[in-house]
Amino acid sequence: MLKIKRAIGFLMLAAAVCWLAGAALAAVPAKISYEGRLLDSGGNPVTTGKSVIFTIYDAESSGNLLWTSPTYTVTPDANGVFTTIMSAGSPTLDSSIFTAEARHLNVNIAGENVAPRAQFVTVPFAFRAAVAESMPPITIKDGNVGIGITAPGATLEVRGKMKIWDNSSNRNIFVNGGILPCTADDNIAIGNSALSKTTGNYNIAIGTGTLQQNLAGADNVAIGYNTMSINETGARNTALGEAAGANNTIGNNNVYLGYNAGGSSDNSGNVCIGYYAGTNNILDNRLYIANSSTNPPLIYGNFTAGNVGIGTTNTLSKLCVNGGVAVGSYAGANAAPSNGLIVSGNVGIGTPEPQYILDVWHASSKVNSKNGYLTNGADYAEYFENEENIPAGALVGIDMATGKARVYREGDEFVGIATTAASAGYIGNSTKEKETDPGQTLVGLLGQLDLNRAAAKITGRLVYTPDGKKVGVLLSNNRVLVGR
Repeated sequence: MLKIKRAIGFLMLAAAVCWLAGAALAAVPAKISYEGRLLDSGGNPVTTGKSVIFTIYDAESSGNLLWTSPTYTVTPDANGVFTTIMSAGSPTLDSSIFTAEARHLNVNIAGENVAPRAQFVTVPFAFRAAVAESMPPITIKDGNVGIGITAPGATLEVRGKMKIWDNSSNRNIFVNGGILPCTADDNIAIGNSALSKTTGNYNIAIGTGTLQQNLAGADNVAIGYNTMSINETGARNTALGEAAGANNTIGNNNVYLGYNAGGSSDNSGNVCIGYYAGTNNILDNRLYIANSSTNPPLIYGNFTAGNVGIGTTNTLSKLCVNGGVAVGSYAGANAAPSNGLIVSGNVGIGTPEPQYILDVWHASSKVNSKNGYLTNGADYAEYFENEENIPAGALVGIDMATGKARVYREGDEFVGIATTAASAGYIGNSTKEKETDPGQTLVGLLGQLDLNRAAAKITGRLVYTPDGKKVGVLLSNNRVLVGR
């Protein structure tokens, strides 16, 4: 029977195992050193080579097998002393083997187990490993420190959630800001003096001096140097930019975006966007979009009335514009006249589907032109049902037998001169269908009209039908003035 003395070996073993109890900052070899002295049954040193197998259990006897080493061959010296290194094996020899206190080493020499199993113990300084075991892995590499990451790419890189709790356990995060102890809940303050007086809840302050006077104000978000710096009780405000909302103390539900946006305002329900936008506002529920404190801003709005102004703060209508307006392809290509309007498409009044440059519809009201209107031909024209094709410029008569229009013949009732929609001014009975109906002819009844002179009889400046009915007067521009 073989005997083994291992006191020295296990003292060294305990020290070597310390690395398994905690996280290491550098790579640690997954090996355990073992030293022992081998004696025969008579107490004499064994000096011949022997096979050795190490196993680790979770109990001194029986128990669960946790790890098995490869088979080693050891050759003791003249005193029977040998040393070997445990590594590899199955499963991998690492910290997962040592997750509980009870771990025992079994030594099998030449097929014979050495009893009893030896328990792994802790050397005094290894107790500190229990502290490191509760920490996330920390890596130092190339001058960078990583927490929760093995290859940090910055001076300090943290992967995972970070919580900083104050001593009142109110779920506040304060980084160089805030007030301790703090009785408020769920605030975040980052920056010198940020939220340094708060008793309000659910505020976020990022930047030196941000919300530094805040007392009971809640649900505010302020980001920037001295942003909303003197707010005391104002709530549900959002401010982004240096000195944005700087003078707000009691105003609620404001949005300030830009340097000094809403800077002098202490009102509620305002939206100020841009450099100094709305800085002099003294009203509630207003919109300012501008890049200076000059009034009027580029865009002004009144949320209470639902009105918007461009270039004006006098918003008495849903849309008020002070200046010219260009619509369609004219926008960006042509300048509208001062306080005027230019439109490149069709305009409808009383209709959602305008078919003409100006399309006016109303069931009862009429269109009035106080100072007249410009035309390129007939001042007034109407469509007539025809019985044949009538070319533009032809004299038009009514066939007394059918009541339909046709090229004038002797005995017809003369009505006017055939024209086109492009040449006509006001068309009295027009519809989109009539314009494309070949059974309809547009006849100019009043104004200066182009005439096919071959179809008429002209005496001096007077123009007649072939059978002597008066048509009108021939003008110097070779058009015929038709009147009634």
